[in-house]
Amino acid sequence: MWWDRAVAAGCTVVMPFERQFWGDDWGLIEDPFGIQWAILQPGPEQAG
Repeated sequence: MWWDRAVAAGCTVVMPFERQFWGDDWGLIEDPFGIQWAILQPGPEQAG
C-alpha cells in the first residue's frame, strides 16, 4: 500500500490513515522536503 511505502521511505504522519466519517480511508503525510500529501482509498461502498 502507498501509505506504508511512504512512511517506510521517511515520510512523517500528519493525520493517520484511517476510516473517515464520509466512508473513505484517508490520511496526510509530509515528505522529507516538507511537501504534504493526502492519500485516499475509497471505502467499501465505492468498490462496487
